[in-house]
Amino acid sequence: MLEMRLPYLKNKHFYHLLIVFIISRLIFASVLPLGVDEAYQVTIGREFDWSYYDHPPLSFWLPRFFANFFGLESILIYRLPSVIFGSISLYALYGIGMQICGEDTAFWSALLYCISPFFFFSGGVFVLPDVILNASVCMTLLLFLRSQDLKLQETKSSYYLRLVIIGIWLAISFLSKYHSILVPAALLIYFLSTKKRFYWIFQSQIWIVALVGSLGALPVLIWNYQEGWPTFVFHSSRANAEINILNFIKMFVGQLIYLSPPTLLLSIWAFFAVHKTEKVKLLLYPSLFIILGFNFLFFLGANGFPHWTMPGWMLALPLVAVFLKQRGQLFKRKFKILLVVFMVPIWLTICAFTLHVNTGWLTAKIETTPEWDNTLQFMRWDDFGAKFDDFSGSEYSMKVGFLNWVDAASLGVVLSEKYSLTVIGNDPHHFKYRETNLKAGVGYLLVPSLKADEEKRIEKILRDMGEYDPDVEYLHSVDIKRGKNEYATVLIFSMLFP
Repeated sequence: MLEMRLPYLKNKHFYHLLIVFIISRLIFASVLPLGVDEAYQVTIGREFDWSYYDHPPLSFWLPRFFANFFGLESILIYRLPSVIFGSISLYALYGIGMQICGEDTAFWSALLYCISPFFFFSGGVFVLPDVILNASVCMTLLLFLRSQDLKLQETKSSYYLRLVIIGIWLAISFLSKYHSILVPAALLIYFLSTKKRFYWIFQSQIWIVALVGSLGALPVLIWNYQEGWPTFVFHSSRANAEINILNFIKMFVGQLIYLSPPTLLLSIWAFFAVHKTEKVKLLLYPSLFIILGFNFLFFLGANGFPHWTMPGWMLALPLVAVFLKQRGQLFKRKFKILLVVFMVPIWLTICAFTLHVNTGWLTAKIETTPEWDNTLQFMRWDDFGAKFDDFSGSEYSMKVGFLNWVDAASLGVVLSEKYSLTVIGNDPHHFKYRETNLKAGVGYLLVPSLKADEEKRIEKILRDMGEYDPDVEYLHSVDIKRGKNEYATVLIFSMLFP
């Protein structure tokens, strides 16, 4: 029964790849401390809201749902939804490859996804909206491709049920990240590009998918309407209208690293040279729409990130696989050698970094930690939560403040829900929507710092916070170990919060 519903599991090569992929991701999900963006989503997601300041809600909801379901707060539990959606992405990419050009193309599509640093971590380990976006986009396109092959073989009711399921995956994409709107926009251009495809616009099946999918946008629209559209103001502020070649080069180098140079450069070649069947074009339109669109913004100096283009490069992976098949075995062997040459050092570096953020082994024998060794944004703060509870006593609804949303996210994960979190700085992100009912009062200011910078940091905080409260007072510090050495500390101040 499972093989009938998930037919690609019958292929032993894909099955083995999937198992290795899941085990590897579970290992990294267990040993890597939460990053800042992950901690932010876990912390903010503890309070249900229809949507959130910077992203749609699903990646905020899922860690809380899994923690409540298992009755356990742990990094692995928070990341478990990402591992699941990452496996769905792998399955869907393999399926897209099968639909386009057969088993060999399918395997290469999945393999290239697996070994890409970005898709491995941000597409299946970290608590990020990209994980759900990748899976939902791939599943939407896979099911659409399969629906065309099965249309004449199915009953009318089963065919319409399949369209509803496609709409559900589209709705999930709208609940994950704002990039999702680019896929249906690109497909609309695809349908409008020829008379034959234009006929689809008048078919009921397209509107069934669109209607069901649009339901996923409702939570975002509801929340933004209630709050005055802050999300759209935030993201539109990143745009620019002045040519900035340096910014474009920086973003392009980032894309090379995220995807791997051989894969990205071969993707560009494939865009021009791959044999363009109708199924290939169905991937080509959204892929190029996303890649060219964001790179044009980078060229205009947009304050963005290289990973914005990654959904487009993900959809290019089956095109690369088709291109490899067209070029023959000798070309494929040369590409394999290039992949090994580039990917082995990258993955050795990733493993070394994973070990270092947990143990500090690179600088463990150096008496004074060098300035470059700053892993505060990848720290395990677990011990601090219990120690702060002991320090603060049994007071509930105590106000706990931070200088910025990064500190609030990092430490908020390990604080119990009895504290009311607030951010003093000018960029509180979604934390400001948790403060609306809080009154001014005395509380604790928490400031994470490197142990080596403790004294300078205390002096600076007392000087800066004097503008808010002249009676601000340094109380205590809680030291946190990285491996066997005391590496970080959390400074605790008492002050009056506005």
